[in-house]
Amino acid sequence: MAALHLTKDNFEKEVLQAKEPVLVDFWATWCGPCVGEMPALQKLADEFPEELVILAVNCSEDKGTVQKFIKNNGYTFPIVLDTDGAIQFMFGGITSLPTTFIIDEEGYIVAAGSGASDADSMYKVYKEALGL
Repeated sequence: MAALHLTKDNFEKEVLQAKEPVLVDFWATWCGPCVGEMPALQKLADEFPEELVILAVNCSEDKGTVQKFIKNNGYTFPIVLDTDGAIQFMFGGITSLPTTFIIDEEGYIVAAGSGASDADSMYKVYKEALGL
């Protein structure tokens, strides 16, 4: 599992000061729509490795559960474990999953949404929102 330890201390550097757009996706393994959109995130990560940062923030699940899910599905994009909800809090509190934010190179949220469709539809939505 490609892991990134995201905290309030390094949030600005890793997200707000990234040199490329950042897609931050809040998800959980028990969330059907979250699981359904994960292939879209992998496709974006595979097709645009230099143009985009993907941070899939798992909401409140333990490391073992997340690692097993990622390994079983072969995902390679960065996974952030938010076991205490601190990252969710930094985004104003996440009340539904999946919730996705797209942050531009200037550090501004340019798109946000909750819910998901099938992976192909979500890929198109994200790709358009990112201008890719």
